[in-house]
Amino acid sequence: MKKFIAAIDNIVEWISAILAIGVVIVCLLQIVFRFIIQAPLSWSEELSRYLFIWIVYIGGYLSTRSNSQLGITFFVDSMPKTIGKVVSAFSQLLVFFYQAIVVFYGFQLVSRVMNQPSAVLRVPMGIIYAAIPVGMALMILREVFNLVEHKSNRAEGTL
Repeated sequence: MKKFIAAIDNIVEWISAILAIGVVIVCLLQIVFRFIIQAPLSWSEELSRYLFIWIVYIGGYLSTRSNSQLGITFFVDSMPKTIGKVVSAFSQLLVFFYQAIVVFYGFQLVSRVMNQPSAVLRVPMGIIYAAIPVGMALMILREVFNLVEHKSNRAEGTL
């Protein structure tokens, strides 16, 4: 299981790096074409937006990997430890169900808009919207692995 997750981590890191480089290249091309060549590109804004959407959802997986999602822990930290753990576990369970719902309806949305082309690039909008369920499914996968790893570490007494 650890090798599988390590392979997914590696793939996601590479994909996010390639997407980020793509955004930088497309934006630099637009700057060069707009201000130096005086012939702006019609597709650069749309492509950079779509690449950025994928970066956001793939980045969600990377933040789940390191447990660095945005959260307000002030109230949980001020509670007694046992109550805080229960509230934290309950909130993680709610997030998991939210992600599962987003995956389910996200794939339905993708299938509905797969034949709709984007305005300029003419790529199927389903490919763009697929970032939502794919990113959420990856986050669920990582959270399950984190939970299994946490349980095995507790069983071994390392935590």
